[in-house]
Amino acid sequence: MAFLLPNVMRDEIPAPREFIQIEYKGTNPIAVYHALNNLFRIIWEVKGTQMNEPDFRWDITTDPRPFFIQVFIEKGMDKFTRYRVDVKLQGSQPTDPTKTGVLRIELHGWIETRFPTGNPLNKFLYPLFYWPYHVGYYNARRRRYIEWHRRRIERLADELRGILNIPSKPTP
Repeated sequence: MAFLLPNVMRDEIPAPREFIQIEYKGTNPIAVYHALNNLFRIIWEVKGTQMNEPDFRWDITTDPRPFFIQVFIEKGMDKFTRYRVDVKLQGSQPTDPTKTGVLRIELHGWIETRFPTGNPLNKFLYPLFYWPYHVGYYNARRRRYIEWHRRRIERLADELRGILNIPSKPTP
């Protein structure tokens, strides 16, 4: 039996929950979507090329108009580690923005560290050099990255609650 070490480590944020959920019923719920790009730029310091919108559905045939929007950012932190934040918005926006609409927000993120093991030389060097490097030095740095990322996701949730005039929840 061969001695195998994992070359990919992934931590979900906000653990142990699957995602942070914000429910809203009030006027102009689509205002969150309009504020997202600016919040991503401020909180995570990303450029427009690192922001993606793979799914945008908006039905204008009914009133209120249902929508589903998925936005994410993905960026590398260093040579081995990258992070991602997913925001899903689902709700309905009345034609008149002063009428009551509904919104459900899901925030989810992860950090992934990937050590190179693509060729035979790296497969040989990984247990000899990369694993002791990870245990002795890089793990502490990675834990700081995870905490940094968790604080920013919580900040995004607080900013979104502020836009919707919902009081902030204390973190459990």
